[in-house]
Amino acid sequence: MKPLVDGSSTKIVLHFAVAALTAEVEEDLEDIVFELTLFLADGPEQRSNITTELHVGDPQATWFSSRYAVLYRAKIKAEAE
Repeated sequence: MKPLVDGSSTKIVLHFAVAALTAEVEEDLEDIVFELTLFLADGPEQRSNITTELHVGDPQATWFSSRYAVLYRAKIKAEAE
């Protein structure tokens, strides 16, 4: 999963690339949004609308990830094998 952040004072968009959409991935995404909401709760960003954009498939082939900074990488296929 490769999350990226694109934000402003009223909107935070988390971009994810996943190899396959599973129940575990969906739960992880919900957990990430929940944790970010808690983290921002005491600051001016607490009123931000947090949304997610999901790319399913090989991010190298079709995803626009080069437009944003990668914040976290996990289980990259080539690294996991």
